[in-house]
Amino acid sequence: WYGSGREDSYTSIFPTTGALFLVVNNSVMDTLFECVLQFPLQRALLHREYVNGTYALSAHYMALTLANLCFCSISSVLLAAPVYGLVGLDLAPAKVGVFVAML
Repeated sequence: WYGSGREDSYTSIFPTTGALFLVVNNSVMDTLFECVLQFPLQRALLHREYVNGTYALSAHYMALTLANLCFCSISSVLLAAPVYGLVGLDLAPAKVGVFVAML
């Protein structure tokens, strides 16, 4: 996959597509498993706080979602940045921005 995104090496689109699929798939699975593994760990705390009336379920899940969004965005960018450069995709700021936004 190294250098398959450079214009002079366009013999096939499949290596570039495979590299992009790998990055997106790993990013999605990382985010999914991080969220799924957090729920059992927080169940007792959530139940206690809900029974005490400290806050509603919607507030808890909204805060959890926003916190996970921040952390997972950082890890996705850290995963994708080296792959983007090694594949040899265009380094124009607009194209890099679209790529990061799609993660």
